[in-house]
Amino acid sequence: MKTDLLGRKLARDAGAAMRLLVDEAVAELAGMQSAGPPEVRASVTAIVDATREAFAALGRATQSIMAQAAASPAAAFGVGVP
Repeated sequence: MKTDLLGRKLARDAGAAMRLLVDEAVAELAGMQSAGPPEVRASVTAIVDATREAFAALGRATQSIMAQAAASPAAAFGVGVP
C-alpha cells in the first residue's frame, strides 16, 4: 500500500491531488466553525482546530515524501518494503 500511495497516487501528479484534497477539506472546515447553536460552538471549534492541524500535518508529510522521492526514489520507496 505504501508503494502504491507513493508511486501511483502521489508521483503521478507530483502530489497535486493530495494538495487539492487538503485544500478542499480545510476550506470546508472554515464554514463549520460558526455552525450550530452557541452552546456547542466551543466544542465544534476545538474539533475543527484539531482537524485543521491534522490536515496541515498531512500536507507537510506529503511535501516531505515528495521531496524525498525527488532526491532519492530508492530511499523513498524503501519505506514500503517490509
